[in-house]
Parts: sequence; structure tokens; C-alpha cells
Amino acid sequence: MNRTPGGPSVASRPERMSPAGEEVDAMGVRRWHAGIRLLVPWSVVVALASCGGATEKGPGDPAPCEPEGTALSIVAEDTVFDRDCMAVRAGQPFTIELRSEDTQEHNVAIFREGEETPAGLIFRGETFRGPQTLVYEVPAIAEAGTYVFRCDVHLSTMRGTFVVA
Repeated sequence: MNRTPGGPSVASRPERMSPAGEEVDAMGVRRWHAGIRLLVPWSVVVALASCGGATEKGPGDPAPCEPEGTALSIVAEDTVFDRDCMAVRAGQPFTIELRSEDTQEHNVAIFREGEETPAGLIFRGETFRGPQTLVYEVPAIAEAGTYVFRCDVHLSTMRGTFVVA
């Protein structure tokens, strides 16, 4: 058996065989188990790398969705919205119809992107318990740009991009 300074032993043949015929080390641990421990972190790294990262939009990048008029609608069920992007034209008041399909509390709030604080709040709709539908009257947003919409009750799962074009 060879030993690497400070590292694990490297054997050309197994130290022992288990009753099931598997290679085991001196402690009786299956040798392939250590290999799996090394594969898991690499598989996580590969999976994360293949998903890509968050990138900032440049001035020429297309918006994730386009304005659809002044009457928007969205459905809340469990802890998800049925869409992740809504868009309106700058300077025009609009409505958002929120249909709740469950008995949980939901609402829609719009914030400046990266500023989900009271200072960044653009609009906050009333929180209500479903199942029911509520229509919010939203004043015009003058400044074109990318904003965030979310449910204030389910901050991490019910959110999306709000485009003002």
C-alpha cells in the first residue's frame, strides 16, 4: 500500500472484502462510498454552472415580457403565481386582477428593482384571503424600467419581474 503525505492511502488491491464481496477499507467502510462523497460536490458544481448565474441586463437586452394593455391579471395558488412577468406602458394607470385559488392570504406589491424597502415601494395592494378575486387600481408609473412584483405574505416564492416600457 502506498501513502501520500497527508492524504489517503492508495492501494492497488482492496485491503479487505466484505461478506457481500465489496471492497472495504481497514475500518470496514465500502471503498466506493468515498468516491461518491467526492462526486456529489462536483455534480453540484456542474449543475450550478450549467444553470448560469444572474446577469445584469444591458441597455440593449430585450425585456422579459411586453406590455399587454392596462388590464393585467394574475392567479395565486398555494405559494406561487401563475406568471413571473407582467408589463405595462409608462405613464398609464392600470389594473391588476388577482384571483386567489386557495384559502391563503395573498396580495400584489410592486417595488423598484433591488429596493424592496418602504423607500422602493411603488404600489401595495390589499392582502386578502381566497378563494376570491380582487381588482387593484394602480396609478401610472412614470419611469420606464424593470421593477419587482411580489406577494408580501410569501416573499421568497411569489415574485416576478414587472416591466414598465
